[in-house]
Amino acid sequence: MHSTQVVGVDGELVRDLTTDGRRAITHLIRTPQGKLIVWKRFHAGCNANVQREVAALRSLSLIDDYDVIPPLLDVGDDYFVIPYYADVLRKGGLLYRLGLRLMPLGVLRRVFAALRHFYGHGYELLAVCPHHALVDESGKVTCIDF
Repeated sequence: MHSTQVVGVDGELVRDLTTDGRRAITHLIRTPQGKLIVWKRFHAGCNANVQREVAALRSLSLIDDYDVIPPLLDVGDDYFVIPYYADVLRKGGLLYRLGLRLMPLGVLRRVFAALRHFYGHGYELLAVCPHHALVDESGKVTCIDF
């Protein structure tokens, strides 16, 4: 692990969570208090992307009757910070290691119910896919990457 100081965050870099990195880099950071957080910083020229994602998180959280939107812990001009959620469905996650490669039907129903709710409030989330739904060990569903 590396010690790091990134804009808005002081802590220890646990690992790089970046997938393709075209628009942003994503790091898992352990704060001095021991909390795990996700720091997502957008590349120069991607201001519209950070503004869109922050606006989505802020506005959807106001009508989130399903508790699927993560809270914003910090926001800067080119980054934001949210809590880390250990995903049991991802490669390396508990259910994946047990051989489950499909998203459980109960999780899909919860995600679709939340999406219908947001749609009913005038939000159309065009880029949503199952990859954007995280499920922690308690079964809580969190939607990311707007």
